[in-house]
Order: sequence, then C-alpha cells, then structure tokens
Amino acid sequence: MGINSLKWFFFICTCLVLMLAKWKYSSMVDQLQEVNSKLVTQQAQVSLLTNLNHSMKSTITRLKQASQQERLATEQTAREREQWQQRALRAKQQIEKDIANEECANLPIPHSVDWMYYEKNASRH
Repeated sequence: MGINSLKWFFFICTCLVLMLAKWKYSSMVDQLQEVNSKLVTQQAQVSLLTNLNHSMKSTITRLKQASQQERLATEQTAREREQWQQRALRAKQQIEKDIANEECANLPIPHSVDWMYYEKNASRH
C-alpha cells in the first residue's frame, strides 16, 4: 500500500500542478486579450488623431495663404489710394495755379462741387 499511496500522492500533485498551470495560462490569455483590445483602441485613436492633425495642417495652410492674399490686397489698395490722393493733390495744385492769376479766382466755379473738392479758404502761394 505504500507504493500505491505514493503513486496517488504524485498523481494528485501532478494534477494540482497541471490545474494551477492551466489557471495561470488562462489568466495570462485573458490579460493578453485585454491588452490587445486596448492596443487596437489606441491604434485607432492614433490613426484618428493623425488624420485630424493632417486636416488641421491643411486648414492652417489654407488660412495662412488667405491671410497672405488679404494682406497683399490691402497693401495694393493702400498703394492705389496713395496714388489717387497724390493725383488729386496735383490736380488741386494745378487748378489753384491756373486760376491764381485770373480775375475770377475768388468766384465759385459752377458745378465744381461735382468734379473736384477744393478749399475755398486755402492760402494762395
């Protein structure tokens, strides 16, 4: 009976060790599946964030280009206004020069309000 008892003892110990190994293996498989699902979720989030980043970059690029175009248009408008003001000033000076020696220099010019503004009280040179 001693040998049979020893065989049963080893058999039971072996079964317990195998059961413990199976439980440990099952636990590790569950953990690996959980980690794998988290990894898949994080990869999807990274992909989504990468796409959003590219979209934001293209939006920023478009906005910078639009801003540059608006700035250039503003500068062009300012230059054109400056040129117009210079032409208007030269025209005003030429008119004042042309009528300075005329007898009617102090009389209003009919319909002059419609085509040019000039100061009635401007000092004459």
